[in-house]
Amino acid sequence: MSKIKGVFFDCYGTLFQYGDMAAAWNQWLDSIYAQCRELGMQTTREHFSIACHGFFSRPEPAGNEKLTVFERRMFQFLEELVLRFSLDDLRRIVHEAVAVWHGEISLAEDAAGLLNDLKKMGKKIALVSNFDHPPYLRYLLQEHKIDTCFDSIVISGDVGIKKPDPAIFNRALQATKLNPEEVAYVGDTDEDIAAARAARMLPILIQRNAHKNTFLDYQHNRSKHKSPIPEEGIDFLRIHHLNQLKEII
Repeated sequence: MSKIKGVFFDCYGTLFQYGDMAAAWNQWLDSIYAQCRELGMQTTREHFSIACHGFFSRPEPAGNEKLTVFERRMFQFLEELVLRFSLDDLRRIVHEAVAVWHGEISLAEDAAGLLNDLKKMGKKIALVSNFDHPPYLRYLLQEHKIDTCFDSIVISGDVGIKKPDPAIFNRALQATKLNPEEVAYVGDTDEDIAAARAARMLPILIQRNAHKNTFLDYQHNRSKHKSPIPEEGIDFLRIHHLNQLKEII
């Protein structure tokens, strides 16, 4: 496929792999619960757990544009708990919660090598990810020394657009000076495939052996894919590890 001049990647589940996400969400809950107790909250962990249901499925709250989407969600949540907190408290709670959740996230063993190989092949590379707290994702890329591999990094929390809306790709296309037909997009969910199709890119689904406890939301036990992935066809390819891309691109 010599016409493919660029490869855009999803982040979580694609370049980074999930571990035991049931454990990750429990650690996320424990972290926030402990810090809310320090702020004077008296409720039990059981009731606190119930209060956390649907944390990420609620509409994104409006408010201070200097806060990330996740910080605004947490701000709203702490207010609902009738807790008094400072901006420093808010940012500490958010940072620690995001950090413990990432304890079950790891860079795929073939990711760094593949990104470097694609650069050597002259391909443009972009990261296009749905994530509500961009500062931590940027830190994660730097920590793993892959941030410089990308010609463009687009995070939904920065641009206010989420997949499957194909408009999220516009900034990456502009930065790489590529047309959609010249780009393959690699992701792990039906939203990734739908967004790439709508943008007229080549969708590539990566399907590793996912951990049985991969959740999208805290205690919201549902399939990672909201709808069945369609059968592979001329506009949709499937891989099982990242290095297979070199056989396709």
